[in-house]
Amino acid sequence: MNGYGQLNLNPSQRRVREENDSPRKGDIMIEEFYKQTCIYKDCGITWFHSVGFNNQRREDHRSFYCPNGHPQCYLAKTPHEISEEILKKENERLKETTTWLRSERDRYEKCAKHKKHQIDGLRGYIKKIKKEVP
Repeated sequence: MNGYGQLNLNPSQRRVREENDSPRKGDIMIEEFYKQTCIYKDCGITWFHSVGFNNQRREDHRSFYCPNGHPQCYLAKTPHEISEEILKKENERLKETTTWLRSERDRYEKCAKHKKHQIDGLRGYIKKIKKEVP
């Protein structure tokens, strides 16, 4: 590394690694890091850990520790967890709506059947009266 934080690579180190390529002696592995600050009272130390580790802790909500040993964790839900929760609530709402609509359909079918029987009864009554009237 030179004084400006840049890597001085000789031509043999400038090759691009293939996806299935195993590291060779002299290869430089570059990984992204996440800057973390301790939330513990009166600590406030800043340290770095890999983006993969950070993403994993956000997903599983497990504790991790600052260099001084203070426990840290992510309590907030990830966007994936939020969308799953929204979909689950929407699915439950749709099931309730479907159940209600089916019960309403059954109620209207029963009512329609009852009205049909009433109409048939009135038709019979009308026929009877027509026969009695000369």
